[in-house]
Amino acid sequence: MDINRIFNLFNDGNFKPHTTKELEELKKFEEFKDTPPYKVGMFEKMILNHNNVRKQVVSLFKKSNEEFNVRDIEEAGEFMAYNRAWGWISECDLDNDCWKESLILRNGDYLTTALKLAVHYFESYEEYEKCAFLKKIETFLEKSLAPKD
Repeated sequence: MDINRIFNLFNDGNFKPHTTKELEELKKFEEFKDTPPYKVGMFEKMILNHNNVRKQVVSLFKKSNEEFNVRDIEEAGEFMAYNRAWGWISECDLDNDCWKESLILRNGDYLTTALKLAVHYFESYEEYEKCAFLKKIETFLEKSLAPKD
């Protein structure tokens, strides 16, 4: 395992593949990032992990010598996380089989929790269009688990 290759994943986007295999892997990953399974997973991950990220950011700022308002930092982090997560799920098309299959495959407590947390967050800022959109996804998932008569 090449440790430099791993750290290159976190660089400023100037990573240049050295081999044809690396170029092919990078291309496959870039293509995968545009798929519904990836976007659903990123939505879920962003919502469920934003508290961990927020705690790390607040801890980092607490260690600095400058004074700051912890609550403002927390709110900014929360805003960024939920809106970035929205960016991933906002393209969901419940008329598209790939989106439906992706949601059904990830359907479970984590995705349901992420949807409910996102609805609650956007509801508190009166972004009801987003809430309605997320609620439609939630309803679709509930119906997909319902027993068929």
